[in-house]
Amino acid sequence: MINYILSQIFLCLGLGALGVSYYVKNYKLITILCIVSAGLLAIGYAILGAYTAIGLNILGLIAYIFFYVFKSKNKENPLYFIIILWVITIVNGIFTFSGWTSLLPTIASLLFYFSVWQKNTFIYRLLGVIATIFYVLYNIMYKSWFGATAQGVLLVLSIIGLVIYIIELDKNKKNITN
Repeated sequence: MINYILSQIFLCLGLGALGVSYYVKNYKLITILCIVSAGLLAIGYAILGAYTAIGLNILGLIAYIFFYVFKSKNKENPLYFIIILWVITIVNGIFTFSGWTSLLPTIASLLFYFSVWQKNTFIYRLLGVIATIFYVLYNIMYKSWFGATAQGVLLVLSIIGLVIYIIELDKNKKNITN
């Protein structure tokens, strides 16, 4: 029971870090929050023994560190890296395929990796909303009610973050034209 409670604490903290990232405007800080999130989620899933989720989060952790380093050196994230990341994710999805439902986290991961790889914070937020919908559906289909609830909260946070971003863009456009 203590392992389950610990896992849920790490998972909530990981999702919390991801939720905060939808309110941040700075790409470097977004990648730092993604690093923290992936690390905490990997620990939470390791405690549960959820190997596919561990693998996807460790892969994400490595990718986000790579993206952060490139940004720190004022370099673009190379196209070859996202292609390699996608190939590894797809191969993982093939090996862990257990029905169409099992594709949801793979598709969500592909979308989210791309959202962090590119540097447009609007696209990051938009793809974050879409990826989170896939995770909510996945948790519902597997009757993981805590996971569905936690991802549902993250979905609300990501939608609010997207709406706030759009409102701020609209205000900035009006200020520029006035």
